[in-house]
Amino acid sequence: AGQARLFPELVWQPDVPVVWQPEAGPILADRALAGCAGLARRAGVRLVGGETVDAVVQRPGGGVTVVSDKGRHDADCAVVTPGPWAAPFLDALELAIPLEPVLSQVSYFAGEVDTWQQRPCLVDVPADASSFGTFAMPVPGLGYKVAIDDEIRPFDPTSTDRGISSDREREVVDWVRHHLPGLDPSVTHSAV
Repeated sequence: AGQARLFPELVWQPDVPVVWQPEAGPILADRALAGCAGLARRAGVRLVGGETVDAVVQRPGGGVTVVSDKGRHDADCAVVTPGPWAAPFLDALELAIPLEPVLSQVSYFAGEVDTWQQRPCLVDVPADASSFGTFAMPVPGLGYKVAIDDEIRPFDPTSTDRGISSDREREVVDWVRHHLPGLDPSVTHSAV
């Protein structure tokens, strides 16, 4: 009964356990990264972005030199965040870490702004726990985001293709129709 009061638009399944964490919620990535960067700068960290790192060389007396397409940076240590481009970078450093970056897709639904911006995040894990499953959350200014935590295709660092998968979009719409009948199943947009 408490579940239905919390989220009346959701189809509750009495045989499926539910976990409610009132302290949990979405993290707005852009704001979180800006906050972390501000804290790092105040602690004396020099942040450099928009460069292609060619090498990280350990200096004999300690510290590192980072060589990029825009110059050299000497530091006590370096944190390099190449994201899905990590494999070739790590190979050049002779670090064998089996990474398989993939592209995923999210879809947004408008819903009634006052209602859906106040709804909790959802995680619908499959019974066999074979994946993270389907997740959903409010995203200010964009609507209610729903995605299936599964790749639509491997990431190719040489390709700029971010075309959506209409099959995946249909899967998400079907999930919304079945689990969130209170949400208009019309996708406002999808992104890869």
